[in-house]
Amino acid sequence: LLGHVYARVVDVTGVHASTLQEEVVYSLGNNSQVTHFALAGSTGEIVLLKTLDFESTESYVLRVEASLPTEHMVPMATAHVTVTVEDANDNQPEFSQQLYLEVIDETTPVSSTVVTVSAVDIDSGIFGDVSYRLEEMHDPFQIHPLTGEVFLNGALDEPRDYKFTAVAEDGGYPPSSSEATVFISVVRKAVVSPTFTQSEYTFVVPEGNAIGEEIGVVAAITEGNQTIQESDNISFRIQMPFPTGNGSGELFHIDATKGNISVLTEFDAEMRVDYGFYVELYSSTGNQSLVYNRVPVKVSVMDVNDNTPVFDQSLYTKVVATSEPKDSVVLTVHAQDSDEGSNGEVMYQFSNASAQQSFGFSIDADSGEVRVVNRTLLVGEYRIDVLANDRGIPSKSGSATIFIAVIPSTPQAVGFTSSPYHFSVMENVELQMHVGQVVALDHNNLTITQGEVYYSFSNANLTDCLHVDPESGTISTACMQDLDRELQAQFELVVTATVVSTNETGMVGVVVSLTDLNDNRPMFTKVIYSQVIKESYGNTSAVLRVQAQDKDAGSNSEVVYSIMADDPSHGDVFVINETSGDLFLRSAVAPVGDYRLTVRARDGGSPSLHSTAVVLVCITADTPDVLTVETQTLNATEELGPPYPIGTVRVATPSITLDPTEESIQFEIVGGDDLDAFHIDPSNGTVYVVKVLDREMAAKHEFVVRAEVFGIAASGTVVVNVVDVNDNSPTFMPNVHYKLINDSYEQGQTVLTLSATDRDTGTNAQLSFSISPANSFLDVVSSTGEVIVGASPLVPDEYEFTITATDGGGDSSNSGTATLYLVVEHSLPPSLSFSPPLVTFTHTEESDPNTLVGVVSVDQKLNPSLDELVYELVGGTGEASFYLNAMSGRITNLRRIDREEDQQFNLTVSAYLPSATSSLAPAYLTVVIIINDTNDNLPVFDEPFYSISVDSSDTSASKTLLTVSATDADLGLNKELTYVKSDTESHPGALSLDPVTGDLSPTSGALSDGDYFLIVEARDMGTPSLTGTASVLISVQEPVPTVLEFVQAGYSFQVSEDTPSGMSIGSVELEALSSMFEEQVIFSTESDHFTVDPSTGELRTIQTLDYETDQQFVFDVVAELQVEQTTVSTLVPVIVNVADVNDNSPFFTNLPATFYPSENVENPQVLIFVAAEDNDSVSITNIKFSLKNNLEFFSVGSSNGKLNMKKGLDRETVDQYTLLVEVKDGTGASARSAQAEILVFLQDINDNSPSLTSLPPYEFHERVPMGTEVFTFTGADPDLGENGTVFFEIMSGGDLFQVDHTTGVVRTSTVFDYESQETHELELVLSDGGNPTLQSSPYPITVGVIDDPDNSPAFSESVNTVEVEIYPEVSAGQQLSNVQASDGDGDALTYSIDQGDEAYFSVDQSSGSVFISVDGTIEPNQEFTISVTATDDSPWSLTGTYTLVVIVVPFEVHFITDDPLNDNVEENKPEGTVVATLNIHPDSTSPDVEYSITMDDIFSVVSTSDSNDEVDIVLDRPLDREVKDGYTIEVTASRGDEMDTITVIVTVVDENDNPPVFTNPDVMLSVEEDIMRGATLSKITASDADAGTNGEIKFSNENNEFFSVTDDGSIIVQGSLDYETASSHILTVTITDQNEVDEQLSTTRNFTIFVINTNDNSPVFAAPAYFGQLYSEALKNEDIYHVHLYVTDADYPGLGDTFRFEIQFAGVGNSYELNVQGEDTVSVVSTDIDVGANNLFKYTVTAKDSGDREGNSTLYLSTFSNENIFEFEVKGMEEKLKENGFKDCETDTYNVCTFIEELSTVFTEELNDDVHFYWKDVETSTDDSNILLVEVFGWKGTRIPDENGELASDTQPRVEYLIASEQRNIEIVENAVAENSFSAVVTLEPVSTPEPTTPEPTTEPTQGTTDDGGGGTSLITIVLIVLVAIVLAVAVFLIVVIVVLLFRRRKRSDEKSKDPYDRQFSRDLRRG
Repeated sequence: LLGHVYARVVDVTGVHASTLQEEVVYSLGNNSQVTHFALAGSTGEIVLLKTLDFESTESYVLRVEASLPTEHMVPMATAHVTVTVEDANDNQPEFSQQLYLEVIDETTPVSSTVVTVSAVDIDSGIFGDVSYRLEEMHDPFQIHPLTGEVFLNGALDEPRDYKFTAVAEDGGYPPSSSEATVFISVVRKAVVSPTFTQSEYTFVVPEGNAIGEEIGVVAAITEGNQTIQESDNISFRIQMPFPTGNGSGELFHIDATKGNISVLTEFDAEMRVDYGFYVELYSSTGNQSLVYNRVPVKVSVMDVNDNTPVFDQSLYTKVVATSEPKDSVVLTVHAQDSDEGSNGEVMYQFSNASAQQSFGFSIDADSGEVRVVNRTLLVGEYRIDVLANDRGIPSKSGSATIFIAVIPSTPQAVGFTSSPYHFSVMENVELQMHVGQVVALDHNNLTITQGEVYYSFSNANLTDCLHVDPESGTISTACMQDLDRELQAQFELVVTATVVSTNETGMVGVVVSLTDLNDNRPMFTKVIYSQVIKESYGNTSAVLRVQAQDKDAGSNSEVVYSIMADDPSHGDVFVINETSGDLFLRSAVAPVGDYRLTVRARDGGSPSLHSTAVVLVCITADTPDVLTVETQTLNATEELGPPYPIGTVRVATPSITLDPTEESIQFEIVGGDDLDAFHIDPSNGTVYVVKVLDREMAAKHEFVVRAEVFGIAASGTVVVNVVDVNDNSPTFMPNVHYKLINDSYEQGQTVLTLSATDRDTGTNAQLSFSISPANSFLDVVSSTGEVIVGASPLVPDEYEFTITATDGGGDSSNSGTATLYLVVEHSLPPSLSFSPPLVTFTHTEESDPNTLVGVVSVDQKLNPSLDELVYELVGGTGEASFYLNAMSGRITNLRRIDREEDQQFNLTVSAYLPSATSSLAPAYLTVVIIINDTNDNLPVFDEPFYSISVDSSDTSASKTLLTVSATDADLGLNKELTYVKSDTESHPGALSLDPVTGDLSPTSGALSDGDYFLIVEARDMGTPSLTGTASVLISVQEPVPTVLEFVQAGYSFQVSEDTPSGMSIGSVELEALSSMFEEQVIFSTESDHFTVDPSTGELRTIQTLDYETDQQFVFDVVAELQVEQTTVSTLVPVIVNVADVNDNSPFFTNLPATFYPSENVENPQVLIFVAAEDNDSVSITNIKFSLKNNLEFFSVGSSNGKLNMKKGLDRETVDQYTLLVEVKDGTGASARSAQAEILVFLQDINDNSPSLTSLPPYEFHERVPMGTEVFTFTGADPDLGENGTVFFEIMSGGDLFQVDHTTGVVRTSTVFDYESQETHELELVLSDGGNPTLQSSPYPITVGVIDDPDNSPAFSESVNTVEVEIYPEVSAGQQLSNVQASDGDGDALTYSIDQGDEAYFSVDQSSGSVFISVDGTIEPNQEFTISVTATDDSPWSLTGTYTLVVIVVPFEVHFITDDPLNDNVEENKPEGTVVATLNIHPDSTSPDVEYSITMDDIFSVVSTSDSNDEVDIVLDRPLDREVKDGYTIEVTASRGDEMDTITVIVTVVDENDNPPVFTNPDVMLSVEEDIMRGATLSKITASDADAGTNGEIKFSNENNEFFSVTDDGSIIVQGSLDYETASSHILTVTITDQNEVDEQLSTTRNFTIFVINTNDNSPVFAAPAYFGQLYSEALKNEDIYHVHLYVTDADYPGLGDTFRFEIQFAGVGNSYELNVQGEDTVSVVSTDIDVGANNLFKYTVTAKDSGDREGNSTLYLSTFSNENIFEFEVKGMEEKLKENGFKDCETDTYNVCTFIEELSTVFTEELNDDVHFYWKDVETSTDDSNILLVEVFGWKGTRIPDENGELASDTQPRVEYLIASEQRNIEIVENAVAENSFSAVVTLEPVSTPEPTTPEPTTEPTQGTTDDGGGGTSLITIVLIVLVAIVLAVAVFLIVVIVVLLFRRRKRSDEKSKDPYDRQFSRDLRRG
């Protein structure tokens, strides 16, 4: 069953059609082409008959019909059903080839892609998603699961063949799969002689490295591609091109046999970042000067974050006005970090995160700009600490301080001649140098006379280098050493001017700028710069950049670079950009050699200052291969019969391509041809196909060919591409299509698009489409397969078409077909609509049901496709009141409708076509039905009873006293009303009624006092008329006073500010009123501080007053009289003056403060004029200042607050003082005071000379190079800053040594010879950086020279002839060789040419590089012999010599681009991206030059110039670094027999396209709960396939109380764990890569950490003590008592589940033996006879768990006699029981004694022995239950009573006992307030009564029975009596009140009314 269709029979006659619904019959229409489905005629169910295939047909269209028997004359309904086929996983992936072949050499890098397999699954969705895997793990290969790329995951160790199976699986469950075979042949790379595996090596060492740390390995191979073995007698050694400068001559070490390179010193990237040297392969036996090969090695020092950002100023100052605009930049801070990269990038922030909100400033994190963020700044001084954080991990930070002073922008009491002031002064000027003057102005802009104004810095603590004269306002310098522009270029301070007489103040900003002196020399960022380049590096790119910085400003900081003349020849090789410091080669090709340059940086100051740096450049030669087999690509056609030739293998040397016919070359296939499909002619290299090839099985074949000539062998790869033939037909998928459309499709509109595939390639796979039968209304686009509508209109019907796809194979073309079933339906109108969208009908209320209201209809009703249109009510407010006919649209009512309930209805009507609801939207109409009115409602008055009181004076004739009003719910005349009086009227004729308005007024003249009552009617104008009535009462009374007056026009009071709340301050009073209204006057006020008595007018305070806040209060008191509806009021103003008292302490206005005066001042110095204020009035305050400490050094003026510092304070003795200043506001006991601290930091002056702290001996080895560091002087100066900075200078002996004046490092200025002089005498002087500078006395220094042996120079190359080939065209400076000699003594060497033709050649005297010295052409086929000699600078001038042979060879095609060429390309770059550009020599240019490239499936070579001398290497497809991170390709340029090959090394640059992944196999960890905080639990591991920062991973976790994750993934315990609280925790860990450019990628995983329980809890007893009572008459050894011990352990279960008990007696004379039985029971055994009563034994009980943790409790055993066990427990109970109805023991059967006896039995027999109780009270129950409530205290062995038997407090468990005397039972009821209370219920059987004459309990009320005399009945009686008494009292009270009121009113009535009865009647009626 697939589903069902349903046809609804709509109502066509107005009668519900449900009876016809069951007669509907369903059938399939003309669906002859569909044989897969059936339709049930009665139910409409669609059933599947045959299995469907998604790949053949994706959907079907069925036409279904619904009909009724013909007698109903109802037309048939039709619809189309689309059946969509859902795909199933019924197809397996198919590989494009069944066999993949590939050949690689053993040096293929790890991660390189070897071959790519590809498979396709024709299923859809996840069923068609293909993933790849290897059938078995096959090291060293892996396959990418998504791309099918097979890549190396490990190094290849030897040549061999690999065969394995690749599996393709789809995404189904279970998955379907297929297999393909992969052959990979690994061959050796051909090598002729011992050589390195790379042309150069680059290693990285992090700064701060460990000595001996290995940084990399150089590797070499020998002939036959064999790894060098120990038996080869070949070793590695390092040749340094330059002296290293560390005195030892060695920075690096290499393992001679393995090639492992390690470091011998610690490196610092801030000193030098690049080092270069050579590694040589040499013979380790015989003549060790036999060098096989050498390779350059470059070592880069990687920066680590070991430097802190440093601000250019430690203090920034700024003065701004309060009106400073929002977002304006106030100042900019700047910091530098000498680290590189992100370690040197600086971000800024305020150290206090709330500074922005608190102060109104913000800082830009990148620029350091400080901006205003508040619209209005507040006056004040703001100190903000700012941090500079670098981006290193972990980050380092530096700090500086910003002081911002905000001054008013509005006019101040004191003005100034300028605002702000700008002054300038030269840095490092003398003391007391005039800077400028500030002048204050008064209100009239006149200068205030000196002495009348006091000037001070409000922020003077910012610097002690500027001083303002307090009287004149003159600003001068106060120090020298701190006026350094490089430390602070500008000071912005605030000067406050205070008028002495008025204490008025004003503030102004002062800006003091320091002018620069040229007192700083340029400083290079590195001590040594180095670089290694190839000889063909070129002169367009800089070799390196040197950089120096000068702290000065302007021209003083402009730096010019130049090369010093260390060696004149170096100027011919290098040139430097004097502005940027970029160093370039002068020519495109540089001479090979090692160059040492000295670069000088000179500033533009006068006089100019300079510094130098050393630059080391190694230029290495380009070395070509000796013999190569060209990598070739050949083509072979599939399906051809073998054998047939396809091409010839070419062999070449660096100069020529060898001809196999002329040379004796032997060829053989040595690997890769696993199918034996190819053969090579061993003599001429022709390749033949020997098996039939199938391109669809394998599109490419690779194999390795080895060629040998003259005993030299080489190998290369041959790639054979299989050329396609047309042997496959096109295939449609699916091949059957169903499509449903309508006849509204227009010409050219797409019906659907069919696709087909052909496994061939090229034109054989290019398809064209056609359709049959041919027609004019349907066509197909031949190129795309798109089926479109033709020129003729579509006719509704069902059609079948055949679509044919034909390939481009020409005469041998193939084709495939697909079937299209097309159903065309009639089109529906675009939409359904009502016009207008809203209609209105009217309907009369109370109409009979089924009355027609109106008819609705759509606009498109005449459209024939809408015959099945249905109308339906879908919403609105009248769905339950109206009916809509579905076919006709008639609307009728369902019920009678009342207009007064529903005036209007809104209906929503929809019209829709049931069979087309998915394509044709319904139309909607709003129907508004308005209900018409009939007269069916009575008039209704607003009030049924009108009542009003009026004054008799206000009742003149015709004056309206009252208006009655009525309404009628009907409309029109039905609601128009007329008012009339009825016959009921108390005073007929006294009142008139207006029939229209309803106004009531006196008929003639004023009314007399009294009540007037009448009834009025309201009549409507309807037919028949309807009437409503209301009652009216008008009371006439005497008038109310109109005016109130106070006795005074205003009141004034005075009160002290310390008056307490609630104290009376006076009263207000009204003029006399009549007694009737006087009591009704109410006084009030709205004052917040005072209240008025509403009856008497008395004023009182309601809160504490404060003179300093309010000196006076003014408010109004209101008097108000309200009688009935009349209100009369008046008000009077009240003034309260507050008297001041001394209740405020003085406070400082400019403290606390910090000052920085200089030490050792000659005269006393004023630090500040301390200022203070007091909020109390001036009349009661007298402010005085005093100093509380340090009086011997400081003083303060008592009146003016002048704080002085005495002379002669020494900073080196005490550097800071804390002063305590006190201010008082008077004398005597009422005086108040305040104190504040002042911090004084003495600033250093240069008053100490430096001294030498380093100790001898000072010695070094002879013959070290000039400039070598030999030892270091150190010194000290107790001063600070520049004053304490020590500089060194050699006064004599300076021609032999140079000392760095700042570091004390001593370097040699010459080469020393021990034999010439063993010691040298120096004189050293130390000076500081102060101004003036202080020097030490000269120190005599003796320097010793250590003797070293001497050695002759030795060349590192072979002494045999070294041959070099050159082309005829030469240029001066062209380098021929770079052969160096070494001297074991470290002597400097000089090179010269001793013989040969010097007309063509020259030698660099310092490096030994040999160059061509002429420009022009040399005749080819010549040979020159040159002898080069190296001579050391020792006294013996020792020499070494080698011979160089230069051969001039004819010119051939050759590349001029660097070989190898290194270039980078970003992964995922699109096809066509240019990777590199190559050039051949212009003389090689010719259209005949052809280019070829290896790895042509990835790269292509494209010519880009008309002269064909430039080509681009471009991508054929995007690269993926994670699959392969680099490629080595070869490009060959050939012209005839000429050929040159260049190697291009392409490095794939990483892109952040892989998220990090966790590599931990398990996400569940465990940890013991007692682990220490800070312990490392585990380490999470993760990996990221990306590289660099993209692949660096940082770990983080969400907030977790117990665990945190460090950056490297370590899980750290940070909280205390407790298994008993939580046995597991979830730690959410996120790993994020550190991409610094784009969005960072991250992955999150939850780790579950289980806490392992440890024994960390001791057993706990349920009670701290147990109490037991033993009878003393026990027998010896009698087991007389058991105690149950309740013990718990939080470690339970597992660690605390079993306990061991130990019991120890705590006393003397133990009479019992205690043993533990079972798990928790203590057995007490008597060891004595008759222990005696009233003894107490104490025992300590210890419980130990399985981990020996223990808990303790105490057991008390008391003894008693069996005979009086219960006596003490019933003490005092007899009286209590008797009070509650119990008889004496002798008088009744059931008496006190019998009750106690029964109770005793309960507690001694029924309850547990360890339950104890004490009586507390007995009382009768408050209800009628006739029971007694006995209150006791009880406990279960846990609480000890005191010696009186009472418990210690009422917090003990409380237990209530209900004792029902009638049934004679005892019920123990639990009602405890603590633990361990009673929980048992005990019932006693009735006591037998042998005397039958005992009266019934009901006849003895005195015994507490249930009759009226019982406790319950007596209580009820009392309650009832009390209630009756209360009711009677209330009634009496009300009667008295009524009588009093009646009496008072009667009395007034007698005086003022002639009709006292009427007056009293109206009063009583109103009150009623």
